[in-house]
Amino acid sequence: MEILIGDYCSSANEAARYFYFNRARATAMDTNYSCFGSGSAAPGGIRGIPNTQAGAGGPPAGSDPLETAILIQHAAWFEHLRSGMAAGPTDLIELPSYYPFGHLVKRMLGVRLRFVLHGMNSRMLAASYENHASLFDYVRAWRKLEQSSIAVADEIVAASEREKSAFVEQCGHSGEVAVLDPCLFMPRHLDWSSDRCRARADRQKTLHVIYAGPLDGIHQPHRLTELTPRVRDYEVRLKAYGPSLKFQSIEASEIIRSIAPQIDILESGENWWDIEDPDCTIVAYPGKANVHWNPAYAALRGYTVCLSDAAGCKQLFDDYGLTYYRFEDGAELRPLPWATRVQNAQRLRAAAQGKTVSDASLNVGERV
Repeated sequence: MEILIGDYCSSANEAARYFYFNRARATAMDTNYSCFGSGSAAPGGIRGIPNTQAGAGGPPAGSDPLETAILIQHAAWFEHLRSGMAAGPTDLIELPSYYPFGHLVKRMLGVRLRFVLHGMNSRMLAASYENHASLFDYVRAWRKLEQSSIAVADEIVAASEREKSAFVEQCGHSGEVAVLDPCLFMPRHLDWSSDRCRARADRQKTLHVIYAGPLDGIHQPHRLTELTPRVRDYEVRLKAYGPSLKFQSIEASEIIRSIAPQIDILESGENWWDIEDPDCTIVAYPGKANVHWNPAYAALRGYTVCLSDAAGCKQLFDDYGLTYYRFEDGAELRPLPWATRVQNAQRLRAAAQGKTVSDASLNVGERV
């Protein structure tokens, strides 16, 4: 089985990268995964494909001007994908739902298509910021492209039950949707030392409340300011790490700055977990994305987590008995005791490492 997967190796899509790495390690003898992007140097059965044609043209234009604009915006990625198709025989191509090319790939290249639901761009755009009425037509154009891919997909896969339910409700889909185990999106081995983290703590009087993930309306990083009254005995600093969603000429990061100037939006290329100190940092997720695993990574790295009741990963925290703060509570915020954070990390790590090749979700749709 030769599977070509979409742009899942960028830092913005760490969870999907872990999923494919985990699956490749488990099925390396049977399946070869080819993938794109930075960080695609691969363990297991994954191999990288060089970008030989980036920027060399674009996908076929649609009839709608806004659809055409969206396709042109991602033309370099489409050419990257097409260069990968020439690297060898491909039985199946897996494309994420946040790129608009599924129907074009199916029509032009004649390969089986697995459409992986990992956040729908039209939904993120529609929920972004209500004061931008000019987005309405743009959102409709994105939705049409997504629906075209859904219509031609041979298989559709969701990263959680919540993602599946939202997809069925929003798109009126009546076909089969496979649901993956969320632990498959967790790192099996994480370089995290409790002694190293404890040695870094300087007992400072500033509490960092941070958000990590895409900057858009679904994830709602601008709501960090609502937590300020719950911080006592500390000065509070609000920070956001992540890629800014761009629609037409508007950057989501600029909208956040206009709504909540108290939040520092970091543009550092470093990983947030290498910058922050888990002894004086709370990772808050105020949004309502159906799939968003960054809070789980924070718990794995010894951080205190504060979750919205609408967060898609809340079920994972509840299922494994993790201790966390609720965003909707009024209780005082302070880092959880060290022993509690270690216990959270151990429970998540045990759950992730406990998944074996026998898991049905490892072999979902492995057919031609």
